[in-house]
Amino acid sequence: MSTPKKHELGTGVAIGLVVGGVIATVIAITDQSFSGPIGAFIGGACGAYVVYDKIGRSTIAGLLSGLLSLPFFLGLSQVFVIFGLIPLPLGPQPTFTELQSAVVVIALMDVLAGAVGGSILGAVHHPTTVQSEAATQPIPSGQMKYCIQCGALLSPGNPTCPHCGVKQPQMPG
Repeated sequence: MSTPKKHELGTGVAIGLVVGGVIATVIAITDQSFSGPIGAFIGGACGAYVVYDKIGRSTIAGLLSGLLSLPFFLGLSQVFVIFGLIPLPLGPQPTFTELQSAVVVIALMDVLAGAVGGSILGAVHHPTTVQSEAATQPIPSGQMKYCIQCGALLSPGNPTCPHCGVKQPQMPG
C-alpha cells in the first residue's frame, strides 16, 4: 500500500479556501445561519487533508483556508446577489461601521472554524511514522531498501521515497 505524498502548504490552503468559499456560498443561498464559519471549517479540513501532515501544519492550513475563504465567499456571493440567486435582506440597511464590525467578527469566526477543522483532520489524517532500529541503520549495498516512512520498495540510490516523498538515510559509499 502506498502512502500519498505530502503537498505544499500553499496547495492545501488554495484548495481549502475555494472549497470553504463555495460551501459557504451554497449555504448562504439556502438562507442558513453561520454559512461562513461552516464553509471555513470544511475548507480548513480539506486544506489539512491535502497537506497530509500532523497537527501543526494542518492547523495552519486550516487557519489560512478559513481566513482566505471569507473574501472568496464575499466575492462569489456578490456575483450571486447580482444575478438574483441570493436575495438582498429586507428592512433597514446596516451602517458602514456595522458592516465593518460584522466582517471582523465573521473573519475571526472563519479563522477559528478553519483552524479547528484543520486541527481535527491533522490529528486524524496524517502519515504514520514508523521508526525501527533496522530502518535507521544503513543498509549494505546489494540489499533491498525500503522507505523508512511508508515501507515502499526503493530503487538503489534514490534519496527520497517516490511514494511519500520522505528523505531516506544515506548509505555509506
